[in-house]
Amino acid sequence: MKLNLEKLNDKQRDFWDFYNQNFDEFKTMSIKEISKIYGCGISFIYNFFNSLGIKGIKELIMSISFEQGQINSNRIFNQELQLEDRIFETINQSNLRNNNLLKENKKIIDDLVNDIIRTKRRFCLGFGYSKLAALDFIGPFNHIDNSFVLVNDEDYEKSKLIQKINNEDILIVFSMRGKNKQLLKYLRYLRKNASELCIYLVTSKLNCLAAQFTDKVILIDNIMKRSDIYTNEIFYSPLQTFLFFNTVVKNILYQKIKTTANSQQNFVNEQLSWIYEKNDIDN
Repeated sequence: MKLNLEKLNDKQRDFWDFYNQNFDEFKTMSIKEISKIYGCGISFIYNFFNSLGIKGIKELIMSISFEQGQINSNRIFNQELQLEDRIFETINQSNLRNNNLLKENKKIIDDLVNDIIRTKRRFCLGFGYSKLAALDFIGPFNHIDNSFVLVNDEDYEKSKLIQKINNEDILIVFSMRGKNKQLLKYLRYLRKNASELCIYLVTSKLNCLAAQFTDKVILIDNIMKRSDIYTNEIFYSPLQTFLFFNTVVKNILYQKIKTTANSQQNFVNEQLSWIYEKNDIDN
């Protein structure tokens, strides 16, 4: 049975890759169970079937099982490629999907940039790898006016920063899967005590738990879904796709505040320090 893979859009292609990587586990699950794991609606999966030209999950399982031998041969062949080439190819695929997702989210990204410019205080929230993503995002701009603040004390009840956040501020949340327990505690508190606070969520799961507490969701790729340590013996960092998002949005923001940014000597020195030695800048 030939599947119409060429008719899949980017989101459906990502689901196809994810399903194949977890085929042995998924072939015994219901559509509802699979949708919860992937983080999508059941209707998305039925539309996926329609695009492939099949009626349902049984036909998908039969088709993949039939081609499994060829797939395994391809995996063995891929292992013969240079490790660097396989890593590079996967990162390229992730970057391409990220680029497409950010284009689809252009309106929300424009809103985010405008809200950053509009507000006087900007807060970021993230844990684990997401904390590193938040730090990277705010890094260069704190050399302009020091108005970005990272909020992620382990215990939100003891956090003095969170008590300062009000409805006039903006909060940018980084969370790949949107289910970190500490993160959810923070968001519940903020929705209760600053109900009009504008909250943006950067995540790979549209229907994650954190999304119910936020105003706008920006989707990015989850490169971890492309990991296949059992067959290709490669793993990646979830920080990879956050950094792609950060680079794009930081540059959009910079273009709008370039005059102000370039007038701040701390900002200029920070950027030039990556190119020249400090003495060269001072002179």
